[in-house]
Amino acid sequence: MTRQLAYMAAMTIMVCTTPGHAADTEGIAFARPATVERPEWLDAVESQLAEKNKISVLIEFRTAEAPQPNQRERANALPTNDVERATAITNDVRERVASAARPLAEGLRSAGVEIQYQYIYQPLMLAEVSREDLAVLAARPDITAVHLNKRSPLPKGEDAVQSINDQQQETSDKAQLARTTVAMTADQAWAKGYRGQGFAVAILDDGIVASHEMFKNKIVAEACFSNALNDPGFIDGLCPGGVKSVIGAGSASQCTGGAAICDHGSHVAGIATGNNAATTSPRQGVAPDAKLVPIQVFTRDRGCTSSSACLGSYPSDQLAALDWLIANGRTFNVVAVNMSLGGNVTSGTCSGDSRSSAITTLRNLGILTVIAAGNDGLVGPVSVPGCIPNAVTVSSVGATFVSSAFANDGRLVDLYASGESVVSATATGTNSYGSKSGTSMAAPHVAGAVAVLKSKLPAATAGQIELALKAAGVKMKFSSWTWSTSRMDIIAAADALDKPLPPVGVIIPGFFPSTRPGAQSFIRIMNPRSAPSFNAVLTIVQDNPRQVLGVYGALAPGRSAIQISMKDVETALGATPPADTLLTIYADTPSPGTTGFAQHVQFNPQTQSYTNVTICNQDLADLNTMIGNVHTSQIMNAPSYLMIHNTSAKPNNAAFDLYDARTGNSLGLLGTQVIDGNGSLVLPAQAAYNALNLEPVSTPHVNFILRSGFSGLISHMIENPGSGVLTDMTPKCPI
Repeated sequence: MTRQLAYMAAMTIMVCTTPGHAADTEGIAFARPATVERPEWLDAVESQLAEKNKISVLIEFRTAEAPQPNQRERANALPTNDVERATAITNDVRERVASAARPLAEGLRSAGVEIQYQYIYQPLMLAEVSREDLAVLAARPDITAVHLNKRSPLPKGEDAVQSINDQQQETSDKAQLARTTVAMTADQAWAKGYRGQGFAVAILDDGIVASHEMFKNKIVAEACFSNALNDPGFIDGLCPGGVKSVIGAGSASQCTGGAAICDHGSHVAGIATGNNAATTSPRQGVAPDAKLVPIQVFTRDRGCTSSSACLGSYPSDQLAALDWLIANGRTFNVVAVNMSLGGNVTSGTCSGDSRSSAITTLRNLGILTVIAAGNDGLVGPVSVPGCIPNAVTVSSVGATFVSSAFANDGRLVDLYASGESVVSATATGTNSYGSKSGTSMAAPHVAGAVAVLKSKLPAATAGQIELALKAAGVKMKFSSWTWSTSRMDIIAAADALDKPLPPVGVIIPGFFPSTRPGAQSFIRIMNPRSAPSFNAVLTIVQDNPRQVLGVYGALAPGRSAIQISMKDVETALGATPPADTLLTIYADTPSPGTTGFAQHVQFNPQTQSYTNVTICNQDLADLNTMIGNVHTSQIMNAPSYLMIHNTSAKPNNAAFDLYDARTGNSLGLLGTQVIDGNGSLVLPAQAAYNALNLEPVSTPHVNFILRSGFSGLISHMIENPGSGVLTDMTPKCPI
């Protein structure tokens, strides 16, 4: 059957090559593809401009790559009290952003593109663009993406089900208030003296009633970023004086003009750090001794004052707030940023989101960003930006520790916390309280817990705190789930914080040591970016008896997919694990902004067959635009095929850039024949190499990078004649 597959593929494809290559090879016709790549972002922006003359966008641009670590030292493991190293990080980020932004801004302005704002610590510019501007943006190689700056409403599903304005009613409600902090074992941490003292939590929300009794003597800084952009006739900013942004006392607490303003933010802030311990019925948040940094990032629909539905937040305002926190957060000892907000839902990670770089930089400074998972009641997707990998995404449980019916559940959720019937501050008075439900209420439980753990071990890194919260929590798993996620247990995390914890990174288990007879294990590290190389950090753990064998650094050039045998790893580490054990690899890319993939591949010498046995402790990568380690004629026993499916209803052809998998050097460009709408095509890799006159004397593997403009699914299959089976080599873990 496999011979028939190869024969039919050779008869039914047409490979396109760049100029100068052969016009005919082995009876296959060739055509010349277009060489100008259409940016992936262009369709979405064009669609929005179909109805408007101009729209607000965020232009993301390329910067010089951050310095690579030369040892196990991780960029996100900086001690929060190490001012010099933190300053070095922010200075490096600012300089790289400024260096790249200057020529880009000059070029765009000279071409007539209207730039409204430039961020200091993020490779982004806020701009108003017209359809005529798109050609300018698309032609610039230093622009990596253009994001729509779409306003999102406050999360739905968080109605106040009970207001408590009469202090005489508190007796019956005190247990309800204490229930969620007790359920998360915060009270046990308080008893040991861990109350968040010395640290602060930032709340990005719709403002705060600064005079509320829960926030007395707690607010150390305020800021407001509320830009109505180009909709001043429809949208109002919420900063004092009607300005677009302001820093200082009172800037996040302009709560007039509708009861909804400051209600959500006050409730969230009270859960995280509120403390009204002066009364006989104290109301305390998770970190009652922590300080508070409220930041207003919402705007209001003009003329709409009655409900939370009037309020919405632009990513551009959130980015301005994050930019300010990168510069000033450590001055106020901020250790967590709470973002109980979100927009559309997605089931895939979104490291390309406009807020991703800021969240990564904050993490490198020791500040964790906690985001609500959303209240759509979905299994799989979470609310954007909760899909950002370096954030801590939180969903909700109720009193019985079952996932809340309204909560989004899925592999992208990092933690569960109490989110039902949570009593906290409201905006109707200085001593008003109300009960709300939502993942917006669950997230600040985690943000407060970060401050609690820091007060237990101030030298703890952001990665250590997140890992302690995840590892020490009670695992939640239901019959309909194929994953398990921890429910937060604060005292267990505090107890585990200063004890040896598992290594950091994506867990890829089941590697065979070289001493084991039979199949041989290889790890593949892929770098899909065109930018320079990154250094993947691989921590090798022997499972039985359990011990860390060492750390192996794998340098992956841009567009490369390096392959490393476990024999080479063991030799480098000076380790000889027993034949009857298995090895687990924790794979990580510690530098800011780096992303990649990892695969576990086994080779059986007896049957001369390859098997992709990749599994990992998070979703397999859904990005299939990079097909790595496609076999050339140097691996005669296992020919490769690309299986291509056009998911669009319109006919289209796929175009690929080819790169040497070891070095990332370009080998050429080719395209397929036109594939019918909803149709498929099998592309023998060797036919592609023949079309490019590629003679892989020393190139056993080639990477295929799919150019944008093709909507479809791509997989890599290899034929194993020794075993008579085809193997799917596509699955890979994001790292």
